Formats: sequence, C-alpha cells, structure tokens
Amino acid sequence: IAAIRRQDDPAWGGPLRGRIAQLANALPSRSLGTALDTLAFLHRNEPQKREVREFISVFLQHRKEGHRVAAINALGTLGDDGAISALEPFAQGAAEAAETKPAEAALAR
Repeated sequence: IAAIRRQDDPAWGGPLRGRIAQLANALPSRSLGTALDTLAFLHRNEPQKREVREFISVFLQHRKEGHRVAAINALGTLGDDGAISALEPFAQGAAEAAETKPAEAALAR
C-alpha cells in the first residue's frame, strides 16, 4: 500500500478498490484505514471523486467503530465537498464518541 501511495497514480485506484472490497471484512481497522486513505490520496486531485467517495462512504455504516473512523479519515483525505453531508452527523456526535474528532478534522480539511 505504501508503494502505491508513493507512486501517486490514480490508475492504481481501481485495483486497490477491488482488493479492499475483497478483503474489507477480514482486514484489521488499521490496515483498512491505510488502504482507504491511500485510495483517497490517489484521487484527491481528480475532478470526479463521486465513485471513490461512495465506495469509502459504505464503511461509515460498518459495525466496527475502527472501520467507521477509517472511512471518516479517508473522506477527509479525499477532500470532496460531496462528503460533507455524510460527515456532519459524526462531527455533531457525542464528544466522547470515537468518530467525532476525526469527523471534525475531516470537515476542517
């Protein structure tokens, strides 16, 4: 994943997205977070971010808190205004919720 990120080539987005989809439920949250953040990083400068945003946003509803936080961080990296409405409920959550501070940070980017 680190090597893909260093290449900073959006062409890696499709293969990476496919691999994430295959392994998402088996990955620890930290690994998923690295993969989602790399996917977002690769597409951060692309004019059309909708597909990537929608793919990442699926993890906002995951049963694992760590997966939700990973998705929030990745959406912040993506920097897509279309993610604002998905992030706002998390940012307005309880102060002690794990998702609140990452969502606030993602919205501030």
